[in-house]
Amino acid sequence: SFLPLPTTQMVVAQDKSIAVSVRAVAVTQQQVTRTTTQPASIEPFYRAEIRSKLSEYVMEVNVDIGDIVAQGDVLAALDVPEIHKKADIIHARIRRLQAEERRAVAGVSLAVASVRSARAMLQQSRTQVAMDEALVKAATAETDRMKDLVERGASEPRLLDEATRRRDAALASRESAMSAIVSAEANVVVAESKQAAAEADVDVAKAETGIAVAELEEIQVTLSFAKLKAPFAGVITERTINPGDLVSSGNGSHAAVPLFAVSQIDKVRCHLSIPERDAAFVRRGDKIKLTFPSYTQEMIETTVTRTSQSLDPETRTMLVEAEILNPDGKLLPGMFGQATLSLEAPA
Repeated sequence: SFLPLPTTQMVVAQDKSIAVSVRAVAVTQQQVTRTTTQPASIEPFYRAEIRSKLSEYVMEVNVDIGDIVAQGDVLAALDVPEIHKKADIIHARIRRLQAEERRAVAGVSLAVASVRSARAMLQQSRTQVAMDEALVKAATAETDRMKDLVERGASEPRLLDEATRRRDAALASRESAMSAIVSAEANVVVAESKQAAAEADVDVAKAETGIAVAELEEIQVTLSFAKLKAPFAGVITERTINPGDLVSSGNGSHAAVPLFAVSQIDKVRCHLSIPERDAAFVRRGDKIKLTFPSYTQEMIETTVTRTSQSLDPETRTMLVEAEILNPDGKLLPGMFGQATLSLEAPA
């Protein structure tokens, strides 16, 4: 754009007796910054509506509107005696299951001992068979020798009969020992099966205990909902409950009524709605000058923090947001003012 530079020059009219003063200008170029002035509103940096997940009676209310809370502070507590009773029942069941688990472990130890005993008996039977085998061989050799002597008349038949009986006794003992091996092997199999069953009982007992522990954890999560806590540090801006009230849970069209509203106001958001003709020129970092009716003698300067990068189809405006530190809390959510935004692109 061009602005005139004033100069003064006397121009003589045709009638030389009259002098007329004429303003002459020189043209120069100057860049003009494009600006837009729009209504501005202050919003909390974060705002959360606290609802109940449980339908219970309010036992205590710890805060009221205007109270400053820290993250995690308990705002109110609900009375949930039935849930506490369920937790006590599950605690008792866990103790019983843990006792059964210890008994199952003891059963495994007993089964292991039985397996060792059965294997020892098997080894003893095998040793006995080896000893009886040696006796059979000796008795057989003695019987053959006595038979030869009797046939040659060098010994009495009575001695042959005695040797034969000893051989037969050794054979019977060997057969008994071999039967004992079969029985011992069967006992080992039975003992090992009992050990496997005892180990399975331990696994079942541990699984049952794990299920009960998981149920207790679920109850504890439900109990945690009985304490309504602040999700972040801020100020209580709404309270709708009193001790003794019955609160309800719900969702969708039956959503529970907010019990509290918590707003973070030590830092706030300034919202501007920029018309379509200016929206394309807004950039992060563009300067904003704010004025509010409450502070007529004061101007707040900030910059664009973010934009929605889209136009509202109903208003054909783009949301622009600026963050403002508000340590003294003088900017209250809901305040309206005027914002002059200096756009990056020149006019």
